[in-house]
Amino acid sequence: MLSRILTDAQDELLREERKALARLSAALVRFDAAPDQQDALARSIEQLDELFLLVVVGEFNAGKSAFINAPHRQPRRAGRRHADDRSD
Repeated sequence: MLSRILTDAQDELLREERKALARLSAALVRFDAAPDQQDALARSIEQLDELFLLVVVGEFNAGKSAFINAPHRQPRRAGRRHADDRSD
């Protein structure tokens, strides 16, 4: 079974972004924007459907886990050790 990556709210936001970018694309054509500008927008629209890789690096205890957990509102519990907390 496949799981969804985006929530319903995020899906709606993505739909709204696509509509806004489509209006912008039409405006660029109407105002005879340079082809490279139109191409850049077209690439941006295509990238909405692509996954991306995010890498977070930093010193030990620099807040990497807090940064990753912040959008999920899952604060790190006090006293819990993470794999990146090793003191070598």
